[in-house]
Order: sequence, then structure tokens, then C-alpha cells
Amino acid sequence: MSRSHTVSSRAGRRERGTAFILVLLALVVLTIFGVALTFITQSELLIGANERLANRAFYTADSGIGIMTARVLVKNDRSPQTIRFNSTTLSSANTLVDQVDASAFLPILDAPCNLCQINNSTSYNANYKRVNNLVASTGSRVGLETGGAQNILAQQILSAMVDIQPTQIDANSINILDQQQQVQQIGKRQ
Repeated sequence: MSRSHTVSSRAGRRERGTAFILVLLALVVLTIFGVALTFITQSELLIGANERLANRAFYTADSGIGIMTARVLVKNDRSPQTIRFNSTTLSSANTLVDQVDASAFLPILDAPCNLCQINNSTSYNANYKRVNNLVASTGSRVGLETGGAQNILAQQILSAMVDIQPTQIDANSINILDQQQQVQQIGKRQ
């Protein structure tokens, strides 16, 4: 009896540390899993924040095209514009704004207005046309510091062809042949 008791006690002494090592190994695996999950979560949050900034810049640029189209329709103003809006003050030294830099609204083609009943009317002497216009808009999310320094956080550039008909041709506002240099500059922005 003493011999079997001695053999079993030796085996028990050898196995006592095995459970401890298995528990430590399990804790190490779970810790690595937890740290990996934390890093994945942080990177996903950063990706989401960058996506939000890019979308905000895209819709800011899109609003620039809408603003320029409205200016042409209402005021017949085709000049380039820079507009800042949605100002958010972070601290006394930092402010975030959305900025639109829109190119001139350049007419690139004028043609007879095929949908206009005005052209068929004999009571109108005005020259109504269909005009294709080119406009480019840069939308930016900009951080402004009190010293005047700008930090661009996100930026998107959009260009569009806008077809307006009927539009009354004004020789002072539309000179298609003189606009070719400006059209080439818009092409270089992209």
C-alpha cells in the first residue's frame, strides 16, 4: 500500500503545475484576442471618421455647383466664388469651416433651344438659346487657426456640365471663344 501511495503522490506532484500553466496560457490567448479587438475597433472608428470627412467635402463641392447654377439663373453672375459656411468653433484658437471654391461658370456651347416655344413666337425679339456650361467646384473641410493658418482636413473636386435652356444670350456675359484658357485650367485642376 505504501508503494502505490508513493507512486500516486509523485505523479500528483508532477501534475500540480500543469493546471497553472494551462490557465496562464489561456489568459495570454484571451489577452492577445482582447488587444487585437481593441486595435480593430480603433482603426474602424478612424476609417469611419475619415469617410465622414470625405463625404462632407463631396457634398460641399456638390453644393458649390448648385450655388453657381443658382447665381447664373438669378443674377446672371458667372464669376468664380469662394464661400465659407458651417463654422464650428472648437476652442478660442481653432475653428472648422466648410469651404467651396467654385470656378467661373463657363459657357462652352450655345445652340438653338429645341424645347423653347419662345423661339417660335413672333412676339419676342429676344435671342433665347440653349447653353452648355462648365463649372468645377472644390469642397474642403478646413481647420482655421487664429494666426490665419489653414489646415485642409478633407477635399473633393467635382466638375459638371450644366445645360440651361431657355436662356437669353447676353453678349457681355458670354464670349465662348475667349473662355478656352479658363476651360483648360479647369481640366488641369483634376
